[in-house]
Amino acid sequence: MADPIRLYAEFTDDLGTDWRVNIHDANFGGTAAEFKLGADGFVLRYSGNNEDRYQPVIGSEVTFTLTEENSTHTTFMDLLATNVEVRFSVSVRKDPDGTDDFWWGGILLPEQVVRPYDYYPIQNTLTASDDLGNLQSVKYNNDGTAYTGIESGIEHLLNCLNKTRATHLWSTDDFLYYVNDFDSTDYTGTDQLNDTRISHYGLYNPDENNINQFYSAFEVLESLARVFNARVFQSQGKWWFLPVGAQKYSTTLTVEGTQKDGTALTQQSIVADKSFDSTFERLKGYEYTYLAPLKTVRRTRRYNGNYPLILDNLHTESEFGTTLSDTDIDYVSGTVLAVSGTFNYTYEGDGTSTGNDRVGRVELEFVVKVGTKYLQRNVTYTGTQLVFNGFGDPGEFPYEYTTHVYGDTSLSSSAATYTIVSPIFDERDGESLSIPFHIVLPALTAQENGLDISVDINGIDDTGAADSNLTNTANASYNIVVLRADVLEPEGLGDEVSFTATNSDSARADLDQGLVLFGDYNTVNADGTISFIEGATQTFSTSWQSLNYTGTGLSINRLGVQEILGGQVKPTRVQRGDVYGSPIYMWQVIDDSDGDYALFEMTFTARSVMNQLEAFLIERDVTIVITDQEGTHDVVTPITEADIVRAATAFNVTNRMLGDGFIGYGSRDQRAIREIEHRDGVTYSVGDSDLHIMNTWTGPNGFGRIELPLIAESHGRIIQFHSDSTISANTYVTLAINTGDTGVTIDGASTYDFNRAYDGITILGHTDGHWYIIQKKDK
Repeated sequence: MADPIRLYAEFTDDLGTDWRVNIHDANFGGTAAEFKLGADGFVLRYSGNNEDRYQPVIGSEVTFTLTEENSTHTTFMDLLATNVEVRFSVSVRKDPDGTDDFWWGGILLPEQVVRPYDYYPIQNTLTASDDLGNLQSVKYNNDGTAYTGIESGIEHLLNCLNKTRATHLWSTDDFLYYVNDFDSTDYTGTDQLNDTRISHYGLYNPDENNINQFYSAFEVLESLARVFNARVFQSQGKWWFLPVGAQKYSTTLTVEGTQKDGTALTQQSIVADKSFDSTFERLKGYEYTYLAPLKTVRRTRRYNGNYPLILDNLHTESEFGTTLSDTDIDYVSGTVLAVSGTFNYTYEGDGTSTGNDRVGRVELEFVVKVGTKYLQRNVTYTGTQLVFNGFGDPGEFPYEYTTHVYGDTSLSSSAATYTIVSPIFDERDGESLSIPFHIVLPALTAQENGLDISVDINGIDDTGAADSNLTNTANASYNIVVLRADVLEPEGLGDEVSFTATNSDSARADLDQGLVLFGDYNTVNADGTISFIEGATQTFSTSWQSLNYTGTGLSINRLGVQEILGGQVKPTRVQRGDVYGSPIYMWQVIDDSDGDYALFEMTFTARSVMNQLEAFLIERDVTIVITDQEGTHDVVTPITEADIVRAATAFNVTNRMLGDGFIGYGSRDQRAIREIEHRDGVTYSVGDSDLHIMNTWTGPNGFGRIELPLIAESHGRIIQFHSDSTISANTYVTLAINTGDTGVTIDGASTYDFNRAYDGITILGHTDGHWYIIQKKDK
């Protein structure tokens, strides 16, 4: 229900039409009083940019004179300066005693009140705005709470327009009119804008601390209009979302609509052309001029592909065990994700541990769940390691502890964890550790929805058993700095992509439309991706046409710049001046002798029925237009180039090179000896934790086979092979290149045979992509 009317004024224009101007007061409970207007009645202005035919948001305002003649008027004028501006609003109604059409509505602006210092009657000038400009200071959220889920393009429009502050003026009236122009080539429906879907999660606009800042409602509204080459304005008491291409295509508009609550209206056909005649007559001084032809039109789409899926700049002790989640993104088959961060741990020392009890370490236990899959890498504690230096007292050397071995990394359909074990430290004297990690998940084999991450910490003693004293006492403190998850593959990422249309003829002007928030699919985590729903199927389209363009489908923003340039490849005719006789509306076109003209801007003076307007000829010629989509570019550093990846890589490489040294950071150096019992026709593979392999034989004569790991994963790796007395010429073992390698050799050969007792070699995986025997027992 509209706010109560406090003051009103009525007048009849020079052609006999009745008008009423109402001033609404949200706090008023009395009887409405009348006031007198000035000579103009009221003046409606649209503030268009006469050099931008596709200005996305065109605001309007109504100015009128309130003649202050009594204390009722004075009380109201005094209230304007002492109350919040949202209290007072203005509505304009046409033919109030007949059809009573709601014609315009807006919020009264106290800062634009002009109040002369004078005696009664005082001619006060008041201005009301449609409030579109105020949307620049309104966050695009649900009154402070983030919107969630996915909504249609029309629902996003309604969210924005319902944030204007005079919506109480619309009850069940027609609120939004819109016209479709762009259609996906995959779409077979009849209302593309209503079937379009855009996720809210891409509009949170988080800062570097992952705090949602949210785009403004104006930015969202402006981007929606930009992407669909539309203009948004209020006319005849309705909000319009009107593509210029639709005005070019036909002077009869196929109009869809909704009430402010989203209730759909019946589709209408509205005739939009208005010709010059005795009821719409140009006055002396009316003129024609031209816009310069455009050489290029450029638009940049921001989609933030390098932004993390999950980000916690400081994951504190109290947050260990809590779950961090993405925004329920759909990850397509082939997607590769990564989890990274720097784990910091400090143990002050217990001051009492002696001997082997001084050896301690901690586990980081990740639960990484992608849809229905869990990242899995188990750890087992087996075998022993001696420590001759690094900590402790020389008099106690060597210390002995149970080492750890990592299993293979995989994605499991059952609940699982991924474990990282820290270097050992001295439980008596304490230690500070900083462990960078960059965990790359195996590629998804099917589409999955949503990513959840949690981290727990466990203390581990020298025997591999749990030791809660290393995590649950005041002596221990820990955190993870910049815990994040990112997409690595399958697409190239980047944050922005630009689209340019170029006029192949000579021209000197350029139009840069700046950033837009919406566009086609770029990456699985892209913000602002446009899809559409037909039935129960959601489709991400990268191919669009329009009412005027039915050629090979283009990406939506590429199509947009093409159509804009196509309307200004030559000097574009413009007309401007005063027209008398009847109002013209922003959704209408002037049907002139050389074509149809759409309005840039317009001022309508109600009592004299005078229009002061400026309009451009709607032309289209894309035969000399060339469009291009540039490569993506980065706004933030991709995770693959971040310092954490280099640090984690160096950390892992260092621990590999240490072999079975004292650090014992869970690589192949933990399995000192692996015995393989060969038999005829059986193939074994060198595991990631294998350092020394002992070949032995069982069963009848024949030959076995052992396969090396991929050379690309083995640069710098050293492996030793030994044979016992059961290996002979009749019971031999062939060492072979990995079946996944092509052209790789062992000292220039494809295999090496162990065919005598007590044979033995040491091989090195070289960075040149081959294996080399660096030590060999004489035969």
